Amino acid sequence: MKLEAYAEEDGKVVPISKYTPPMLFYTLNYKAYFIDRENGYIGISGLAPKGNRYLLVKFDGENFIEAASAELDSHFSISRGLVADGYLYVVTPNDLKVVKLS
Repeated sequence: MKLEAYAEEDGKVVPISKYTPPMLFYTLNYKAYFIDRENGYIGISGLAPKGNRYLLVKFDGENFIEAASAELDSHFSISRGLVADGYLYVVTPNDLKVVKLS
C-alpha cells in the first residue's frame, strides 16, 4: 500500500507527496479504514513487523506524517479508529486504545 497526494499545476496533475506505511499486510475491509478529509487523517490497521497495529497518518498539505500508532490485541481487520479532541481511539473486540496525537 502507498498513500499519494497530488496537486493540479498548470492544468496538469503532479505528485506532491508519497508515503508507504511500515506494514506487511493490510485489512481488505474498507470499513476498517478511517478517512477524515477535513483534518487530513487516514487510519490504517495492519500487520507490522512487531505485530498488529493501527496507524494514523496526517496529510498536512505537503507531507504525510505519522500522527499516532497503537498496538492491537485483536486481529487488525476487526479494529476501528476515530479521532476526537486530540486523541486517537481504536476499538477492537478485546480492547479500547487511547493515544494522544503528536
